[in-house]
Amino acid sequence: MAPIGEGGWWIGVAAAVLYFTLLDSSISHGKTLGKKLLGIEVRSVGGGYINPFDSLLRVSLFAIIFAVYKFWMLEDQRSAIITLLALTADLVAIAIVVFGLTHPHRRSLHDLLLDSVVVHSKAPYALPRASLRTPLLALLGAGIVLCGAHLAMYWMTIHSPDTAPEQAVLYMLRASPIHLDHVRVRIATHSKTGSSPTRAIFISAYLRKPMSGDIKKDTQILATRIRLALMESRLVPKDVLLAYIEIRNGIDIGIARTMNSAEVRLPLTGAVQPGSDSLKGVLMPTLGDTSGGPQIRYRSTKGFSRRAAEAAAAAKAAAAKAGGKSVAPPAAGKPARPAAKPK
Repeated sequence: MAPIGEGGWWIGVAAAVLYFTLLDSSISHGKTLGKKLLGIEVRSVGGGYINPFDSLLRVSLFAIIFAVYKFWMLEDQRSAIITLLALTADLVAIAIVVFGLTHPHRRSLHDLLLDSVVVHSKAPYALPRASLRTPLLALLGAGIVLCGAHLAMYWMTIHSPDTAPEQAVLYMLRASPIHLDHVRVRIATHSKTGSSPTRAIFISAYLRKPMSGDIKKDTQILATRIRLALMESRLVPKDVLLAYIEIRNGIDIGIARTMNSAEVRLPLTGAVQPGSDSLKGVLMPTLGDTSGGPQIRYRSTKGFSRRAAEAAAAAKAAAAKAGGKSVAPPAAGKPARPAAKPK
């Protein structure tokens, strides 16, 4: 059985659709667990509760929007088709919000399409004829602004001088024998405090088949191979001096995710040794280096930082070696000071 990976987000979407389909319908008297706590329920405009099929159509609008956004995040955003899908999803999402806020009876787009309404439980309700003039005018204004922003961003992306090298690197990585999915490539100017701006290429990808079981080690190996490929192929402009390569691995089921990632910073200068997987310099002690040297950083969805843990372990070992005399980490702009001795 293939691992779920990042492509398992549909599992969470399917579970959410099933949940709302059953509980918002006549099967559960139009009440999900949250609606029961708030004392509200989904009813039909004509009276009674909506059937499960109408409830499925009602929630499917949200599922489609979420699926489009997820697809947009994982795939190439320069594609005209993906841009059009994202624009359509944005317009539908804006319509849901606008109708929900401006409609006289607070009926959103999905309620108008399925003749449903959310009302207080066990309370009589009447829905006189309401004008849609205000919601439609608000939607028209928001849609014009949104379409203009999307078209402007797409035009800037297509006409950027970095688009061609980004696409070339993207195709090269997709055609490589490395099992990488959802590859994203971006060239931008990177600057740090106290240093001059530097042009860098940012590459992120999902590792489908881990090689060693350690994401940090796998990222080091893959980053070195990608760096060699970039320098040999000469696809990257000469003014790009750094490469930030992030590799992630884990499970994403839409409503929950467990993802670990590691990012390596490597210079795109120096001699090229084809076929070499040497990792000289790509070691944890270089983490404190603020120059353009190699660095690696580890992250996880639980907020655990291996960098902080290893730094704390190293400080503890140094304190034990020095006979219990530890030095507190200095604050920004202040010299180090001895830590207070325990009483």
